[in-house]
Amino acid sequence: MSTTPAIGPTCTTVPLRPTSDAPATRPASDPAPIRHYAARAAADAGALRGHACPAPSEVLRLLQDLSNLSPLEQLPPEQLALLADAVECLPGFVSDGVARLLTNLAAANPAAFPELVRGNHPPGSRVIVSSSGDDPAMRLQRWFAHRARVNHGRSVVNASSLREAVQGILAGAPAGRGLEEITFYAHGRPGAISIGNDEITVESLRPGHPRYDLLVSLRNRLGPNAVIYLRACECFRDGDGRAFGQALADFFGRRVVGHTQVMGGPWRPGEVSFQPAAR
Repeated sequence: MSTTPAIGPTCTTVPLRPTSDAPATRPASDPAPIRHYAARAAADAGALRGHACPAPSEVLRLLQDLSNLSPLEQLPPEQLALLADAVECLPGFVSDGVARLLTNLAAANPAAFPELVRGNHPPGSRVIVSSSGDDPAMRLQRWFAHRARVNHGRSVVNASSLREAVQGILAGAPAGRGLEEITFYAHGRPGAISIGNDEITVESLRPGHPRYDLLVSLRNRLGPNAVIYLRACECFRDGDGRAFGQALADFFGRRVVGHTQVMGGPWRPGEVSFQPAAR
């Protein structure tokens, strides 16, 4: 009999409470069942915190609870934060249906939860670029981008091309201040990442390339201690990946962080960073 290895770090399975006590129906006019699901899912979320690979049956129970928490605007901010933590415990390689559910959860208006925005960084100084697309991986990435915006005060730019990404970043950048952090959620391969439909490689960093001027305009707005994160699968893997990482660090003159392994939801396996070479 064959077994399928777990994806991600080894962890202890945490049993969730049974769902037999759930209300049979949830009348739209009655918020009490919403609070019931919220309380139970919050308790389950608390049990899952710190455990990156719960059993599929446990994930299903939690997702069933989460799917009944609509509209999310009726939940207190602290419960939403705890539930978001639970969602980040889910395996990164999830079904299309789960990715759609996460996207629906992310549709809650973050302006309704100002208590979750932390830090005193100028608006627009820390940006997440979420590549557009309708495949499950992109929808999952948009959930994590939404989570970072709500919980950590980051701006989010949804882009289908490098031009859209750069224009969105620069439009929201604080006047007179350099950008502190840019995170790209994107597909990747050794030596490349894709911003929407545009692939960025070492060649993109050379004068005369169609995307060179856009990257220069982004470089010109970086603060002296800015960091660029590439949350993309295998972009810094093997020789091509290492050359790509070093070329990016040299081009931007800042630290660049990426991955040598396949990404999985909140997991960040094989994270490596490159510093610009001394001149």
